[in-house]
Amino acid sequence: MSYRHEKRYCFKPVVVFLAFMMFCGCYPLRKKFTRKKKTSQETVYVDFKEYSQAPVIELYNDYYLFINGWLDESIVDLRNSRNYKRQKRALGQALYNMELLTSLFSDKGKAKIEPLRKELESLKEEITPGLTQVEANTILRRTELLKLRFNKGFTYSKALEWMKK
Repeated sequence: MSYRHEKRYCFKPVVVFLAFMMFCGCYPLRKKFTRKKKTSQETVYVDFKEYSQAPVIELYNDYYLFINGWLDESIVDLRNSRNYKRQKRALGQALYNMELLTSLFSDKGKAKIEPLRKELESLKEEITPGLTQVEANTILRRTELLKLRFNKGFTYSKALEWMKK
């Protein structure tokens, strides 16, 4: 191939590009690459349905078992583990489930469970890094007593009278 032949191949794409620009112009390119305005949103239709409420007995049993489970976890962690984050998490979850359980009660039931909730909050606050063995044993005994008081005072048959209707 000669030099002249190579020059012709380089010249053709330039001519094609210029012809394209002359016939199309910049407007179509600019239109293609600009953002289009958003169209108005479609109308949303809401269909309200009546759902039956979950049975209170099932909710109560779930929260009751969760609280007992997390208190057991806390007791095991206080006995065996020096990991204060696990201990604090277990008491925090027990406190969370106790608050959910409290939502099922009337004012009389809330007044009955409030001292246990405050005790659980104070136990959670007392757990800090670097607890001595004496402090850990004290928190352990208080947690065990709290669990016993909860189990004794909040069986389903006793709590049934405090439930919201």
